[in-house]
Amino acid sequence: MNSVLYIHLSKLQKNLNVVNSMISEDVQRMAVVKDDAYGHGMIPLAKFLQDKVEWFCVATIEEAVELREAGITNPVLVFEIPKKGKEHIYAEQNITASISDLSVFERLEPGTDCHLHFDTGMMRLGMLPSEAKKALQMMDQFPGLNYSGLYTHFANADGNASPTVSVQLEQFRNIRSQFPKDLFTHTSNSAGVLYHHEKGLFDGVRPGISLYGYSPGDEINGLQPIAEWRSKLVQVKSIKQGEAVGYGSRWK
Repeated sequence: MNSVLYIHLSKLQKNLNVVNSMISEDVQRMAVVKDDAYGHGMIPLAKFLQDKVEWFCVATIEEAVELREAGITNPVLVFEIPKKGKEHIYAEQNITASISDLSVFERLEPGTDCHLHFDTGMMRLGMLPSEAKKALQMMDQFPGLNYSGLYTHFANADGNASPTVSVQLEQFRNIRSQFPKDLFTHTSNSAGVLYHHEKGLFDGVRPGISLYGYSPGDEINGLQPIAEWRSKLVQVKSIKQGEAVGYGSRWK
């Protein structure tokens, strides 16, 4: 084997410490381990983090089930709109669903834990702010669901000078004022935590790329990439200037 990828858990801990230094003790950590923990290995990293963070966040219900099958008991939030035919899994496996579309209310099984997801500027997943009143009506229409959280996602928080963050926060605060005050609220991804923590982080934060050692924008002291790729040099050859290399002779 000529190449090996090493994952340094000690650096993962240091990166988590950087995140912790940005937030108060009562703010919960929701570690984003989607896409196999950004290619670093979801299960081993989740096992390392399970007693160091309160939540895990994943992209799909399949990833959430993987965590449960690996013995992870932390709350798990799934970002995707629940897939048709798989809605029952959320209640069965104690997994939190995202209600990002009004159609989801009637598809989830009673007892399912839910976080309401509003789009305040990303323009991808999420209910529109104008749908807040309708969402409240749907909550009354489907009282069997456990409405426990409310969140949004920053579109452009990658640096200290990001004017859209304040705009999104204002929209989110307006939305939040219309819902029960006991909902668990969260807005900040890695960029929100690292560059805008002074603006208010609500009840939870969702660090992702920062845990793996990368700054989403301006460099942050203390973050260290947890992955180290080592490979062996297998051949050295000398070629003449102008000779072509590789398929299609594209490199000279």
